[in-house]
Amino acid sequence: ETKMRQSESGTVHMGRALLNSAPIHGGRVVWEDDISELTALQQQLQDAQEQLGEENTLLQAELDLKEQRAKTDEKNRLYDRIAEEVEPQLIKTDMLLQRIAREPENREKLLAKTCVLGSYIKRRGNLLLLGEDAKKVSARELEYCIRESLENLRLGEVFTSLNANCAGQLSLEHIVAAYDFFETVTERLLDNMTAMLVNLNCDNAGIRMNIQMGCTEEIAQKVLEDISLSYGSVTYEIMDEDLVIDLLMSEGGVPAV
Repeated sequence: ETKMRQSESGTVHMGRALLNSAPIHGGRVVWEDDISELTALQQQLQDAQEQLGEENTLLQAELDLKEQRAKTDEKNRLYDRIAEEVEPQLIKTDMLLQRIAREPENREKLLAKTCVLGSYIKRRGNLLLLGEDAKKVSARELEYCIRESLENLRLGEVFTSLNANCAGQLSLEHIVAAYDFFETVTERLLDNMTAMLVNLNCDNAGIRMNIQMGCTEEIAQKVLEDISLSYGSVTYEIMDEDLVIDLLMSEGGVPAV
């Protein structure tokens, strides 16, 4: 009876049925609509939505995991490439660290050499990372590389000076080639070097680098005979204990032969 009275003001939900009423002449008519099938369908729809929600959550989690794995794989690929390209310096660094443990009396000198290698490893890796985004980078990147190397040479009591004028954009390949050449000369003459003065000019047209070094003539001649340059040209002159190297590299130039 209570439900019937409630139906006078609107539809009454009775679980699997709806109770409705309407006024008629002399009273009200009351009827019941069976909604069990509709309720079952609504429940199925709700279950389906919940299942889809769970599947979407799992799918998103799977996509996030794949993206994270892809980023990790990419980082590992870059780290492996960096390690491969600076492997000679990594090996030399390890040997120097072993010598430091065996030769405490030469600790400062060996540490200075380690720092020179370390600066190259760091800067070379940075260039590789820059190359992942663009084939041309700021010409000042070469200045940063050489400046840091010279700062570390001072730790080994080598007098250094850098006069740099760098602007514009350069091919990453050319910057790497110039820096690798500089590093090769530095490493091979490190034990005999007393001074290094570098004049560096870079712009959109290319790289011009002049290196003046203090070292013995015999050592310099032997070292420079078998050093090659990937791009451009290099000339040198040896006078007593002074070595002058001129490197010229033009943008758009072909690899050196």
